[in-house]
Amino acid sequence: MKRNTLVKGMNTLAITNALTHENNSVTIGKELGEGNFAIVYHGRCGAIEVAVKILKIEDAAAIKIYEQEKKIMAIISECQADDPNEHVVKFFGCAKREPILVMEYLPGGDLIKNICEGDITMQESYQIAADVANGLAFLHKHNIIHCDLKPDNILLTQTQSDKTKRAKIADFGFAKLEEDLEQKQMLIEGTPDYCAPEILTSGYYSKKSDVYAKGMTDFILFTRSAPYDNDIPDSKIIRSVIQGKRPTIPDDCPSSIKKLITHCWMQDPDSRPTAQETVEYLDEEMKKTFKY
Repeated sequence: MKRNTLVKGMNTLAITNALTHENNSVTIGKELGEGNFAIVYHGRCGAIEVAVKILKIEDAAAIKIYEQEKKIMAIISECQADDPNEHVVKFFGCAKREPILVMEYLPGGDLIKNICEGDITMQESYQIAADVANGLAFLHKHNIIHCDLKPDNILLTQTQSDKTKRAKIADFGFAKLEEDLEQKQMLIEGTPDYCAPEILTSGYYSKKSDVYAKGMTDFILFTRSAPYDNDIPDSKIIRSVIQGKRPTIPDDCPSSIKKLITHCWMQDPDSRPTAQETVEYLDEEMKKTFKY
C-alpha cells in the first residue's frame, strides 16, 4: 500500500473539464476532511470555489474506487447537461495523470456532522429528506445505483435568500450503472447499517436497495439517533436485518415520516416505493405540514 505523495506540497494542478475537455487550473487551499481513501481540499478554479479530492493511498482497491467514481461522475455530468438537477454534487473534472477529482464545493459539511451538532430544524429536515429523494430519483432515472447512500455521503449548502439548508448527494465510489450490476455481487459494498436484507443475503444491489438506505438515512435525520448502537457488532446487525427486524422509531417522530421510513425499509424490495414516489409523498406532506 503506497501513500500518495501528491497530497503534500501541491499548490496548483491542471484539470480537464468533464464536459468540454478544456484545460483549467485549480489552486489548492486548506484541508476540508479525510476519508479512508482520499483527502478533500478547498480549492479555486478561477472565481469558482471547488472541492479537490486527492487519493491518498495508491493500491488496487483505492484505484478501483477512484476510477469508478470518475466514470460515474462523468456520466452524471452528461445527464445534468440535458436534465439539470440541483441535488447531486456537480463534477468539474479530473487531473490528467494524477488520481484527483474536482467537484462542487458545499460549505455546509456532511449531513451526519450537522445532525450531531443539532443544527437542523424540523422544517429543514423535511426539506433535506425531499432534496435527497429528488437527487436519488434523478440518479435512478438515469439508471445509476448509488450503493452507499448514508448521511456521511450527503452534503449541505444554504440558500442565499433565507439561509435554509439544502442537500446534495455525493461520493460515488461504490456507485454502479444498473446495466453493470450482476444479479449477485461477491462483495458487500457500503455500510452494513444501511444495507438492505437482499444485499446481506445475496449481494444484490438495485434501485430499491438505495431506497432502503434512504429510509435509514431519514430515520437518523428525523430521530437524531443512530439506527444501531456503536457497540453492536456488524454480525448481529446483519442477522437482525435479515430476520426482518428494524430500529424502533420514537413516538415523537412525525407520523408521516414514520410511515415513509417504514415503507422504505420493507423486507420485500418490491414493497418499497420508488425514489420518485418518495419525492411526491414528501412534497405533499410538506405542503400540508408547512402550508407551502
